[in-house]
Amino acid sequence: MATDVTPIQDLLDLGDLRDSASRVLAHARGRGTAPRESWNTVVELGWLGVGLPQVSGGLGQPFAALATLYQEFGRVLAPHDFMAVSICLGALAGAALGSNAEPSGPVGKVIQQTLAGAAKPMYTTSSTRDVKSAAGRLRGRIRNVLGAGDASHLLLSFDDSGPVVALVALEHPGLSFSLRPTWDLTRRLFDVVLEDVVLQPENIVFEGAAAAAVLKSMGAQIDLALGCDAVGGAEAIFGETLAYMQTRRQFGRPIASFQALKHRCADLATEMCGSRALLMAGCEALTCLKGDYVSVAACARLYTSEVYRKVTEEAVQLHGGVGFTWEHSCHRFLKRARLNDAIGGTPEERKDALAPALFQEASRGRPIVSR
Repeated sequence: MATDVTPIQDLLDLGDLRDSASRVLAHARGRGTAPRESWNTVVELGWLGVGLPQVSGGLGQPFAALATLYQEFGRVLAPHDFMAVSICLGALAGAALGSNAEPSGPVGKVIQQTLAGAAKPMYTTSSTRDVKSAAGRLRGRIRNVLGAGDASHLLLSFDDSGPVVALVALEHPGLSFSLRPTWDLTRRLFDVVLEDVVLQPENIVFEGAAAAAVLKSMGAQIDLALGCDAVGGAEAIFGETLAYMQTRRQFGRPIASFQALKHRCADLATEMCGSRALLMAGCEALTCLKGDYVSVAACARLYTSEVYRKVTEEAVQLHGGVGFTWEHSCHRFLKRARLNDAIGGTPEERKDALAPALFQEASRGRPIVSR
């Protein structure tokens, strides 16, 4: 994500970006597009550079532009891991740049290779990690890492008398991974195992306070990216459900005309509007680094994920018997919503982590999300 100020004339029109992404991804709406084919499209269109600073070869757009893409990918249940790669690239760009200098060194090389489609670095989006550093060697396991087996490099975090963030190639000695079976067929999770992994100085990207700041920012970006995926997915399956209800007839008329079902759909639409509003507040807070943007992002993810899950469950029921079949898309959206909830810990764990900040702001009479 670009943190420098982009001149207003260079900002992308988010409506145009949304429309163009929607047209490009229309072929994927069958939810059968191969991950490699889909990823090649992302690289060719330059979407990986949307949030990168211009000096790194990107477009220097604010997080709202990335949020637009995240939502469109959520609408079609994109099988690739754009989120993990784009967040990783943003962190690497911050490490590679001096004061208006061109990217240089190993990190800068990885950035340029990624933009060209020759590399695929990813941040390990998991809170279930047990990595220890002893005598310069890393040992441990990171569970439920999104897309790790498809990466060229992994951005790891661990503690060594302070937080450390390191970039490690997937073929690094001592690093291995295994596929973890999941119910969601649109994504793949892996367990990453570290056995006496020796890091060289060039592997270290951030240390100390800089590492803590980057981890804080990446955590907020992950929450908002998953929130965007939830909003896009919820709107897509809700639209499909409304269209089905207008064609499915019962007692001689469309089921969309039944008042009880109208009320259920109206309630879902209201909650979806609220989830989008909270998500946009989170994106603005992150872009402007306004207030406790980490807590705002966490709130946005919790609520959007809850609404996504509710919409998908209702969609299955409103489709009737066909909604339970393997051939229909309802179950794919439902499983995606469930996996979004599980990435990085359970909703209950995230609520427990967020509660102190909420109580603190409440004791001061201030809301977490403010205009």
